[in-house]
Amino acid sequence: MKRLWKGGIPALLVALVTLAPAAAQEAILSVRSYDDLLGDVKHVLKMAGMEDRAQQIDGMLALLGAGNQPAGIDTKKPFGMYIREYVEEGANTPVVIFIPVTKPEEFLDLLRQAGMEPGKPEDGIYTLDTPLGISMHLRFANNYVYMAPETRYVEGQLPDPSKFLPAANRKNLIALTARIDQIPAKVKRQMVQDLALQRIEDALKREDETEEQYRTRLAVSKALNDVLTMFVEEGKDLSASVNVDQKAGSVSVAIEATAVKGSPLAQRIQDFAPVGGIAPVHLEISLGKILKMFASRDAEQQAQLKELLGDEKATKDTIKLTLGGGDAARLRLEVGGTVLRVFAALMPSELPQ
Repeated sequence: MKRLWKGGIPALLVALVTLAPAAAQEAILSVRSYDDLLGDVKHVLKMAGMEDRAQQIDGMLALLGAGNQPAGIDTKKPFGMYIREYVEEGANTPVVIFIPVTKPEEFLDLLRQAGMEPGKPEDGIYTLDTPLGISMHLRFANNYVYMAPETRYVEGQLPDPSKFLPAANRKNLIALTARIDQIPAKVKRQMVQDLALQRIEDALKREDETEEQYRTRLAVSKALNDVLTMFVEEGKDLSASVNVDQKAGSVSVAIEATAVKGSPLAQRIQDFAPVGGIAPVHLEISLGKILKMFASRDAEQQAQLKELLGDEKATKDTIKLTLGGGDAARLRLEVGGTVLRVFAALMPSELPQ
C-alpha cells in the first residue's frame, strides 16, 4: 500500500492543483471565516476535554494583535486559496491565496509585526520574502489581499470571493471543490502508471504475513486501486467539507464525487444508490455503551470511565458512517464529542517537540 499512498491518493490531491484551463478557478479550498474557524476549533478542543489547548490558542493569538482579532484581517469573511487556469504548459502551479483585509496598511503592519517587510510596490504589487525562503507577490483588491508565487497570477482583474465562491464553500466551515475532469491528460497518465506500479508491488507476498493475510490484503488493495484508477480516468466533480455542530456536539466530514456522464464509473455509482432510503453502507456505533459493556468491574476503573464519558447524551457518544451512490458517490462521517474525549484521553499528554 506504500506506493498507493505515495503515488495514488496524494497524486490525486496534487492533481487537483494542476488543472487544465476551463473556468477561472479550477479548484478552491476555503474557510468560511476566521471567527468561525477559531470558534469551532476551540469548541472541538473543549469537547475533547482539552480546555488547556484552547487557552494556549488564545495566548498565541494575543501576540498577533488585539486579542482574538488580528489587526488588518477581516475575521468575518471567507479566506483560502484557489487554482486558476494555466497560463502556459509546464508553468508553475498557479496557486493564489486570498485573505480579507480591513485596510491594506493595517495588513502590511501585521506582516511587519511578524518579521516580514514588504518591498515597495510596483504597479500596486508588493514583493514579500517569507521565512520559508519563498517570495510571494501581493496585491490588494475587492477588500482582499491576493498572494501568489508569480506576479502574473495577481495581475489584471482579480476575482471577488464574494461572487466566485461556490455555495459549498460559503456554507461549510472548510470546503474543497474541484474538477477532476479538468486534470491534464499527461498528469492522469502518470497517476494511472503509479497506480499500476502499486498493484505490482502489492502482489508481492511479505515475509511476515500468512497466506490468508496476503490474500486479504491483496483483495483490499486491488479493490481500492481499481476505484482510484476509475476516478482518475472517469471522475468529474469532487467536493469535500468539514463542519462542527456545536449544538449537537459533533464533528462531520463529507465527501461527494461525480463521474463523467455515460461512463462505467457513473453506472457503478448509480447502482450503489440507497434502497428504501438506506445507504449500502450505514454504520452507527455507540462508543460509550461499548466501553460500559466491556469495562472492568474494578470500582476505580468504573469511576474513571464515568468521568471520561461524563453526562453526555447518548447521541454524543456515537460514530456514524454512511456511504452510498446515486447521482453522486457520497461519504459522510460524524463523530460525537464524547468520542473525541475518549480518543484525546489516549493521546500523549505532551505534544512532540
